[in-house]
Amino acid sequence: YNMGENQPAVQAAFLKTAYAAPEQYRTAKEGRVEDEGTWTDVYAAGAVMYYLLTGHKAPDALSREAKAAANFVTPKKYNIKLKKGWMKLIHRCTEPDIQKRISSCRVVREEIEHLLKHEKEER
Repeated sequence: YNMGENQPAVQAAFLKTAYAAPEQYRTAKEGRVEDEGTWTDVYAAGAVMYYLLTGHKAPDALSREAKAAANFVTPKKYNIKLKKGWMKLIHRCTEPDIQKRISSCRVVREEIEHLLKHEKEER
């Protein structure tokens, strides 16, 4: 419902800084959903993959969007061996620019299946 002209019609959910996409911060700030979509869930999925594969949370989207020194720490620095394809997928999922980010979870699933199949073939 609309609480009045000066009140936002949409209340933003609490943001988890390591998992929220840049557009979610804009929604929270402006009180209206404009550019959220399936790609917003893709961002969160990429951040979760990073955490699951490294054991460390991803840097927050606003720092990354501002091009601050908040890039992903490579798994190698955590003494973790990870195939390049996984980090490439994580970067494509967590791209701050919506136009460059993977746009659907279906594509993410297909990419994961491809990576797993490729790893299985290498054994």
